Amino acid sequence: MKAAEQQLIRSEAAFGSIGLKPEAGECPGMKGILAECDKVIADTSCDTMVRDAALIIVAQKAKHYEIPAYGSLISLAQTMEMTEAAAFLSKTPEEEKRSDQVLTESTGVRINKEAALLQ
Repeated sequence: MKAAEQQLIRSEAAFGSIGLKPEAGECPGMKGILAECDKVIADTSCDTMVRDAALIIVAQKAKHYEIPAYGSLISLAQTMEMTEAAAFLSKTPEEEKRSDQVLTESTGVRINKEAALLQ
């Protein structure tokens, strides 16, 4: 099972532990990040290191948006003594940090150098 699927299951369990059912909603911040991704795709050539580097940057922006959001939710749940909900959510920030690190490593010297040569 992918990390995103596990995160969804844990989020649903967190809501369930406090007697609520999660509802889908639109997130303006994430919507902006996705719009930026669309722009990167439209403005860069397919199958290039420039596009790869730009898409990795956008993916990292999404991770950097998610990490503090989950951290704040966990802190709020702990403050409100919703320890089970906090426990369900507690793995997600670390997973997101690991994903961010993988993205950082993937840009590394090779992608960034090749992208720079193409400019």
